[in-house]
Amino acid sequence: MVALGRRGDAIGQGPEGQRVFVALGVPGDRVLARAQGRRHRIESILEPSPERVEPPCPLVARCGGCPWMPASLSVQREAKREALASMVARLGSEAEAELHHDGDLAYRRRARVHVSSGQVGFRARGGRAIVDVARCAVLDPIAQRGLDVVRALPIAGAAEVAIGARDDAPVLRVDTHSAQSALYGALRELVDAGRIAGAELVVEGGAPARFGASDERHEGVDGLPLQAKGLGFAQAHGALNHALVRAASSAVLAGDEPPDVLELFAGSGNFGVVVAAGAQAYTAVELDADAGAALRANLAARELAGSVVTAAADDYPKRRHDVVLLDPPRIGAAASVPRIVATAPPRVVYVSCDLSTLERDARVLLDGGYTLRRAEAFDMFPHTPHVEALTVFERV
Repeated sequence: MVALGRRGDAIGQGPEGQRVFVALGVPGDRVLARAQGRRHRIESILEPSPERVEPPCPLVARCGGCPWMPASLSVQREAKREALASMVARLGSEAEAELHHDGDLAYRRRARVHVSSGQVGFRARGGRAIVDVARCAVLDPIAQRGLDVVRALPIAGAAEVAIGARDDAPVLRVDTHSAQSALYGALRELVDAGRIAGAELVVEGGAPARFGASDERHEGVDGLPLQAKGLGFAQAHGALNHALVRAASSAVLAGDEPPDVLELFAGSGNFGVVVAAGAQAYTAVELDADAGAALRANLAARELAGSVVTAAADDYPKRRHDVVLLDPPRIGAAASVPRIVATAPPRVVYVSCDLSTLERDARVLLDGGYTLRRAEAFDMFPHTPHVEALTVFERV
């Protein structure tokens, strides 16, 4: 094996020098592997890499959740730092890529669990089958309690269950294909007993039935509760999310005078409540009305001023701002970035969960007269190839 691949498998060299992708390989391994579709499966390890470790989860060979777990943390982290550094180099920037990391086990405060035919767990590696999971090494204690609850629910047929947290108690969203009276009763009893803070039960995409307080709530960087609506988008690694928010907000608010800030894809205020506290003016754009309502509530709870617009980020900016902050979904911000260039804010702070779309959008900014000044990676999902990036662009 020569490297960890961005899709989760290790990249190796076959007997004729060809590139192969090997599930659960580690750079430095010499293995005997057999082709299985587009990837290879290890049949025996002829010579293990010095960076191969004993995975802390016994299900790693079957579960698809943590494909890099057999590799040492140092190898995992360097692969992520190097992925960002390579992107920076391709963009012609001299910015130094830095990686931030924190705990790698019991870190994950959110999960999506699949239920079918008595099995409760996560998707198998390379397929749709469900690996039954009683304990997950990367779930934090609250999420693990949520998984324990899900495993005891009287769910008939197939279901998907999202697990989140409200303060120190789990919250659930259960999506099923049929109404189940026993499930309604069980969720009520769990709320009454204090085992979960709340739940939403959705049958075939219909209106949710709610039990207790079913909205997620976490502590913000400022120490105050950060309210969401339901189980909307939130970063899974609480400690690293706080590090990311601090880094992004410091980049937004850098300078001698409080800036006029536009935030695109604003969500429920993960960045916004910090940025708004130091900005001269703050405008947030968020397409999801529920997330926007939560952002307004979070600002109001802190007595912060700001304008929250329910609209697509594709239509913004409409005027010049001092700083544009954006944290788009995996597909990036192809429609917004040309508008950013046209309105010429002095600084752009771009948070991304996908380096390929970040690189695409960064080229538009660079062609439009910006320079990449700063690039940082955050190991938000240890044992996986996923990495969060923070980049700062300034107008030349």
